[in-house]
Amino acid sequence: MKLIDLHCDTFSRMYENNILNVENNDLHIDLNKLIKADSYLQVFALFDNKDKTDYKLEEFNKLIDFAFDLIDKNKGKYNLIKNYNDIEDTHKQHVLISVEDMGSVDGSFENIKYYYDRGIRIGTLTWNYENTLGFPNTMDSSLGLKKFGKEAVEYMNELGIIVDVSHLNDGGFYDVSDITKKPFISSHSCSRELCNHTRNLKDDMIRIIADKGGVIGINFYSLFLNEQISGATKEELELLIKNKNYEKLDEIIGKQVSKNEDIVKHLSHIKNIGGSDVIAFGSDFDGISCSLEMKDISGVPSLIPLLEKAGFTGTEIEKLYYKNTLRLFSDCL
Repeated sequence: MKLIDLHCDTFSRMYENNILNVENNDLHIDLNKLIKADSYLQVFALFDNKDKTDYKLEEFNKLIDFAFDLIDKNKGKYNLIKNYNDIEDTHKQHVLISVEDMGSVDGSFENIKYYYDRGIRIGTLTWNYENTLGFPNTMDSSLGLKKFGKEAVEYMNELGIIVDVSHLNDGGFYDVSDITKKPFISSHSCSRELCNHTRNLKDDMIRIIADKGGVIGINFYSLFLNEQISGATKEELELLIKNKNYEKLDEIIGKQVSKNEDIVKHLSHIKNIGGSDVIAFGSDFDGISCSLEMKDISGVPSLIPLLEKAGFTGTEIEKLYYKNTLRLFSDCL
């Protein structure tokens, strides 16, 4: 079964740790693991860490350079996707680049165009901090996109950069849904009905993305899959998130295990709410601190028997694994 995954932080992790070996390393994703997973296309997110860059394009550009240099040096192994027609039957691993947190555009349309010219084709509008486009994930619907954020969504539509609402607050989500003329995505999110976390999507949001022709990539992070976290109460976790104490949060979540059955539960719920055309994968590999029952991306095929047991048809599984995302790319790239 071919696999397309909408979000991983592998290139960012390689940059931080000066890892240059793309074939075999200790991360969740490398070429050998992708081959075992029957990966067809992997979206590599470039994460703009505000703590290090303070949203300066000059600093973030170092990561952009690293990623595209890595692809260029491995042309025999990677096939960079900039347009839908670049996707072809090949022995190479298809690669598409996204940016997680567009803060480094710093209110400049020229910088968004620079993203596009470099080859970035998905833009996650925010991360966990306010930026010039909008506000991070909260359930506050009163804070929508900023003026520049609204204009940026229109410009991204025009250029051919897919708008990604993962990490965006509720008000910003509804602004995107009102403004965008093209399908949009939530690249690595789960169901808020099953796990009441601000990073997850309400049922009406799921329907909106589906109605717009978008897709939702299920995140494999245990904090977004299951509210039952040992070692801390829900209130304590919420306080850590509110205070942005991610080091302590990672310490707690690092002791948890992301279970395959929880991933399937979220996929089933989202399919039941939005239909089989909206489901996809957005693992967040190499960006999550929990342990994983499937270990790494090579274990994604192990979900198929659980999906069949949960009532997914063969056609629905094909849509989930790659066809829905391919359709999205044909509509947007």
